[in-house]
Amino acid sequence: MNEARITIITPTYRRNSAVLRRCLGCVRAQTFSYWRHIICSDGLHEQHAADLIGAEADARTTYCVSSRHYGDYGASVRQEMLTSPVDTEYVMFLDDDNIILPHYLEKMIRALDEASHGEAFAICAILHFGPLPFFFGKPPVLLRGEPRLLHIDTLQVVVRTEAMKAVGWRTGSYVADGFTYQELGKRFQYVRVDECLAIHM
Repeated sequence: MNEARITIITPTYRRNSAVLRRCLGCVRAQTFSYWRHIICSDGLHEQHAADLIGAEADARTTYCVSSRHYGDYGASVRQEMLTSPVDTEYVMFLDDDNIILPHYLEKMIRALDEASHGEAFAICAILHFGPLPFFFGKPPVLLRGEPRLLHIDTLQVVVRTEAMKAVGWRTGSYVADGFTYQELGKRFQYVRVDECLAIHM
């Protein structure tokens, strides 16, 4: 029986089936197997998404629909998911068009397990293909990640669930992730994983 240690939350809305299949596949390919993956459509039942997840035939992967359509880049879907189904030790947010490399969960969770100074979240580097603020130059860039606005993406962070629920998700804009992790960084310490473990598409 799988006893998940981390919940991966993926908001989705009218995403192309091939892209969503790629997202599911990168989670399935993880070397760390104690995860559960919740794919949540933004207020609209999407049969193609439900069918793809059903075809996975993996009890660790589930599909749901948010209580209403938010239309704010998945931010409110993340917040809604945090309020009830997440009871694992760790949580992360994987957008449906992004990719985590096979050792992502293993290395991020190991870093937090071995942290000895009360670190509540881990940050890794990502290869970022954009869109990016102009001062980063033309994509792709290696985004190292700092817990502040415009310097971090949801893809880079694994968080202790208690800390994430304490902060909550900042909603309503494309840069909600920056505001969210900026607040997380004000309240909690973090550990860096100095490897490129994911790809932002």
